[in-house]
Amino acid sequence: LRPTAHVPTRRRVLLGLWQLGLIGLHVADRLRAARLRRSSQGSGLVSVDSSVLAAAATWLVQLQNSEGSFKSIGNVIHTEMMGGAGSSIALTAFVASALAKANTEVPALAVSGLPQALQKAGAFLSGSQSLDTYSGLLRAHAMALSGLWTSLQVADAALAISSATTGRRFWTSS
Repeated sequence: LRPTAHVPTRRRVLLGLWQLGLIGLHVADRLRAARLRRSSQGSGLVSVDSSVLAAAATWLVQLQNSEGSFKSIGNVIHTEMMGGAGSSIALTAFVASALAKANTEVPALAVSGLPQALQKAGAFLSGSQSLDTYSGLLRAHAMALSGLWTSLQVADAALAISSATTGRRFWTSS
């Protein structure tokens, strides 16, 4: 992990890229969520400043809409990086997964409203039917990490969006 002194620089770079229209804010959300998740997973192996993780988690929680989804603002120039960006289900599942993982991996994580944010995201995801494989699997993963679904429910959701032919099961990219 990089020293925490670089965090403000990264934040300024992301903000600058967003202001120039080169990335959408949802790309910054995903980067922040990915960094939060990666850092929280490594917290048992290396020293991770929990205040930095708390700042990232707080920023993500503040982007949550009242119905539980997470805001997706801006444009994406490089569409190959979009990965479910058109779906509020995919973005919400991705951010909820990162927040849930950080919540369980880092006991010292003190984020105001985090349990409520996870509950709201879970309620949003529970009431949403994903139309594509990517969003559906992300949704199932987020529900499991949040402790809202059992492994049987996750398996049922994954099987529901799969196809079977001649004894083989597969998932399409649609």
